[in-house]
Amino acid sequence: MLSGVLRLMTVLLVITVLTSALMISPTLNTSSGGSGRVIRVPQDCPSVRGAVFMAEPGDTVIISEGLYKDFIYIENKHDLRIIGEGNVTLDVDRRNDFVIYIKNSRNITISGLSLTKAKKYNVIIENSTLITIEGVRTYDSVLGIYVVESRDISIKDSWVNYTVRGIGIEKSEGLSIVNTEIINSAYEAIEAEGVSNIVIDGVKSENTTGIDLTGVV
Repeated sequence: MLSGVLRLMTVLLVITVLTSALMISPTLNTSSGGSGRVIRVPQDCPSVRGAVFMAEPGDTVIISEGLYKDFIYIENKHDLRIIGEGNVTLDVDRRNDFVIYIKNSRNITISGLSLTKAKKYNVIIENSTLITIEGVRTYDSVLGIYVVESRDISIKDSWVNYTVRGIGIEKSEGLSIVNTEIINSAYEAIEAEGVSNIVIDGVKSENTTGIDLTGVV
């Protein structure tokens, strides 16, 4: 049911990201110690989505403290870190179905960000491997984090608040949700379907129906 919606979202967003990236010509900081570049937002690149679009394997995107009316779209990328420096909030103000969308990617780390007001999902991870969500605060959306057809996903030291459902997992394996607080969801804090090899440790849940693992195989 979600596949058709996700395909349409992908087409529209690639066009948007390409347009944003072509409008900028940043000067990059290459003093990251030889393992890749450091791209700073807004110092090197004014747009969060533009900085992520132009990032190459081994690069780190650092977002300076502030409120950004922007989103992150990652497709067919690997070995990339996106880090919030200080209090960083990405607020799409109901203009977008998601705040962060990771698709067909590997070894991506997202840390230190607050994400809010997506129409549907603040974070989507689709068909991806070795994705780490760390120290992320997500609130005010239908689903805080949605993982589908992915493996080796780590969600840790994070906070999910004011959602219909906190974390949804479908057709995935090798997940860990550790030291994460999921509160004020209308329904399940965590709902899993067609999922294997999942670890949940140190999770605080204060919601209507708690954690539903009936779909774990």
